[in-house]
Amino acid sequence: RQIPIAFDPASFHLIQGYGPFRLMEEVGKVDFLLLNENEAQTLLPGKSPCELLRWANVVILKRGGEGATVFGLEKEISAPGVPTHVLDTTGAGDAFDACFLVNYLHGESAQNSLERANALGAYVVARLGAQPDWEQTTFS
Repeated sequence: RQIPIAFDPASFHLIQGYGPFRLMEEVGKVDFLLLNENEAQTLLPGKSPCELLRWANVVILKRGGEGATVFGLEKEISAPGVPTHVLDTTGAGDAFDACFLVNYLHGESAQNSLERANALGAYVVARLGAQPDWEQTTFS
């Protein structure tokens, strides 16, 4: 049906409890695998994030304040984090995922999509709660 499938395992505890290989084999190959460094290392301990491409066409590695990197496109693409004061990380990964996917799937470059997703993640962590009030919408 040509509907892109994205998967964020959301917790290295889930991966450990279910079993990394079993989890990914049952999920099947996805278009986008979005995960943080802890989740990546839990899936493939000691391996490069590039090796996660066995389970996804594109891997987006979220590194918090250090930014994010996309693997699996024509080249590895990185964007730095956005400096901010961290108040509450609740919802930041989900906001990042949504922002990246909306922008990228609507034709933005991976670079621009990463930069906007990092900006939204920084915005979310600087506010209390998973759904902060929006001052402006510049992320998509």
